[in-house]
Amino acid sequence: MEKKEFITIRVWKDTKEKLEEIRIKEMLKNKQMVSLAKTIEILIETYNNQNKKS
Repeated sequence: MEKKEFITIRVWKDTKEKLEEIRIKEMLKNKQMVSLAKTIEILIETYNNQNKKS
């Protein structure tokens, strides 16, 4: 396996874990299923809100 492929796989694993963490928190908070797309939307909204305040 090339070094580039290894780095890509590692970054995806870290990203996937973070998305799952956010998704689980949202499901527990709202007591309903949250899709991966919704999780990404939440992450983007959070990022945008944090940068507006800066």
